[in-house]
Amino acid sequence: MSLTEPDDLIFVRMVTAAIMFGLYVPTPARGIDASTSNKPFERNRPIEMPDRGVAAHRGSSRTHPENTMPAIRAAIQSGVHQLEVDVLLTKDKVPVLMHDHDVSRTTNGTGSVGSLTLAQIKKLDAGSYFSPFFAGVRVPTLEELFRMMPSNVWINLDCKADDEELGRVVAQIIIRDGREHQAFLAATPATVRGARSVDSRILICNMEAPQRHSQEYVDSTIRQHMHFIQLRGFGPRDWPEDSRAAMPTRIAQLKKAGVRINCRVRTTPDGLEKLWSSGVDFVMIDYVEPQMKLAEINGISRWIPKWSLHVN
Repeated sequence: MSLTEPDDLIFVRMVTAAIMFGLYVPTPARGIDASTSNKPFERNRPIEMPDRGVAAHRGSSRTHPENTMPAIRAAIQSGVHQLEVDVLLTKDKVPVLMHDHDVSRTTNGTGSVGSLTLAQIKKLDAGSYFSPFFAGVRVPTLEELFRMMPSNVWINLDCKADDEELGRVVAQIIIRDGREHQAFLAATPATVRGARSVDSRILICNMEAPQRHSQEYVDSTIRQHMHFIQLRGFGPRDWPEDSRAAMPTRIAQLKKAGVRINCRVRTTPDGLEKLWSSGVDFVMIDYVEPQMKLAEINGISRWIPKWSLHVN
């Protein structure tokens, strides 16, 4: 999309303001000094990350085409605390942001992501299915996402294949780009093994459970030293009655172990206040702006994104 489009103009203004007010901290370009790290977010002090708030599911996916830069920019502009996107490997092993293995639902192409090269994926229109306004939007790569993301917003990478190679490739990019403090893999066992074979510091969200309301799901998350867990909304359609009754105890166990709790809910705002008050850290939704307003009512401020400027 060109800079004549509203989302990009707002984003440029936001970054410009961040530079003016000192929220955009310059760091050396890659390759300038071989004795120093090339990580864009190398730092002398920890970056403050959100304790709780709103997670944007595939970006602002009710108002923009999912898993695209416009959806991601809109979510950041709204002040979300966590961004969730989906990741798959192309035929030439490049991680791209795509939920479905088949590209036909969200692009004008056909075939599986794994059967197409990055060059072929980049020719696809990933916006027109949503609205003619977004015609010409392309499928982003993980590297492109990292280049534009603030350094203080959680990045939830939902790996859509149980694949060690996917875990390794994603982990390598996280470590290379210095995103290990904020990016985490929502993944199943093979992907987790691949990621942890690269670096034990990789943050993991447990997604592996036939029933995500079971005590075993909580126990396995703690036992495997995972950093996040993903639950579903606590309504009658999401959880059996006995599991809902046990949730305060299970949440207390997770909190004691230092596990952050994500909860995927439907688009309705009903009950979000109860989720936060029950101990859920991040409520994951599609329709971002109404939930951001509700978060403010509940004492959760819009997050101010901060960048570290990296010059290639």
